Amino acid sequence: MKKAFIAERLCHAGTSALNLRRHLFILLFVLTGLCFSAGAESIKNIKLEDYKLSDEATEYALRNDEKHAYCIYADKVNMYILGWSKDGKIAFVEDRVIDGRGGNDLYFNIIDLVTDETVCRKEMIDYYDFDKAGETFIPAYESFEDCLKSNAEEFDRLLKQNGIILKPAKFEKMPVVWVSKDNKTEEVTFKVNKTGEGKPAFIYSETLNYEIVAEKKSGGSKIVKSEKNRESYFVYPVGYIKSPYENRVAVVLINASFVFEGSELFVEFAGCNLSVGF
Repeated sequence: MKKAFIAERLCHAGTSALNLRRHLFILLFVLTGLCFSAGAESIKNIKLEDYKLSDEATEYALRNDEKHAYCIYADKVNMYILGWSKDGKIAFVEDRVIDGRGGNDLYFNIIDLVTDETVCRKEMIDYYDFDKAGETFIPAYESFEDCLKSNAEEFDRLLKQNGIILKPAKFEKMPVVWVSKDNKTEEVTFKVNKTGEGKPAFIYSETLNYEIVAEKKSGGSKIVKSEKNRESYFVYPVGYIKSPYENRVAVVLINASFVFEGSELFVEFAGCNLSVGF
């Protein structure tokens, strides 16, 4: 009996040790996963090119405006959509080449697309100047990516503070198509209406009075953005970026404005809740 008891205790001890090792392994796996997830939530760890706004956005605007396309010398926009919050905010960062002055600027923005208001904006002016790179000039950062990731701690804090989840966002062409809760296919398009002549502007520029209208194919429309005396050659709704958390889109607007010895393209956004307001 004593031998059997000892054998039973040893067997139980061996089983407990095995279970302990299993539990430790599972705990280590979970902690590793949590660490990986936490790391992936930092700008330091993203593959920047996955977040870049497609060149299709600016190409569409140029194809549809023959009147001014000839005078636009900066027709690319280096913008990266960082992600959405669950309450309708979108974050993006832009690498802007500044002609005339020279150098590059970094603009970090978070916009509330419920109100279309900017809730956060950070600028890093002249972080790198390519024209001076061959001289004794030492740039503050080696590249846009270096600048972005060197300041990741501050940008990560702002993203977290506003509930932004880092995730690549896809640029889509019009119209917006989705299936409603009652299993109906809905379709919305966006157009720009001129609402009158703007006031005279700088000799090389124009002003616009306009509104961006969302029209639902099944009936109904609403104005998602309007401006008066906007100093710009044109404003086009060229596509959209869909929120992964709610039935809301960021309408991608391209405008062309005179800045230095010619005009450049710029990107901005207007929010549209697809479920209400029509």
